[in-house]
Amino acid sequence: MRIDAGSIAVPAGTSSITMSRISGGNGTASIKSIELVSAAPWAGFQQRVAEFKLASSATRDQFSKSGLGLMFQYGPWSHPSTGANPDIETHTNAFDVNAFADLVQSTGAGHDIWSVSWWTYQMQAPISSVDAVVGNGARTATRDLIGALADAFHARGIMFMLDYHVGQDEHLGYNSTDFWQAQQWPSSFSSTATGDRSTMFTNWQSIVSEIGNRYGSRLGGWFFDDGLIYYPANFEQLGATARAGNPARLVSWNSW
Repeated sequence: MRIDAGSIAVPAGTSSITMSRISGGNGTASIKSIELVSAAPWAGFQQRVAEFKLASSATRDQFSKSGLGLMFQYGPWSHPSTGANPDIETHTNAFDVNAFADLVQSTGAGHDIWSVSWWTYQMQAPISSVDAVVGNGARTATRDLIGALADAFHARGIMFMLDYHVGQDEHLGYNSTDFWQAQQWPSSFSSTATGDRSTMFTNWQSIVSEIGNRYGSRLGGWFFDDGLIYYPANFEQLGATARAGNPARLVSWNSW
């Protein structure tokens, strides 16, 4: 919940702003942040927000009318019901795109959300910017499975969108992957929301823009996982990056 607390006058020099709870009761209140914005540019900021949303109005309308949607958290991290998990190339090459697209279509689904990354940060597509970040090609596949899926869904009139996990690997053992190590993530951030995250944002923009340009209008939307890993951030800049290749693309941040 975001609450507009109105305007305050802050005199020149150093000031202290205190927020106090004045209501009764024994309940708890969790505060993520207090955001201060100068009054003069506020109207212009609101206008840019409105324009950003307006640019995707046709896509949002298509999404809202698409009815049933399916989301798949599938990738090289997914294990078969029996046996060992194959390597990323075998995993990717063995996937039957048309059979899967036919299955999705048979459900009557109007949109599909596909996970392009997760904790292990492996991509079933030849994304060169990922290779550049880690210095090797072990986390990407030669076959462009994502592009093949985008084509198959587009041919069937099904919207195709991607879920993106930033690669934070704490569930595997913090800083256990070469990808997350390369982000130079500040250890202070999880407890204080402070620290230099510029390397992560630089890498993010490089990767997300390459993916967006690669798939263009076939990629209808992004669902960015772990939104509070990004916050606070220049979301205007990140939003523009997320629309590389498709200015009408949906952009969504999971803010938990």
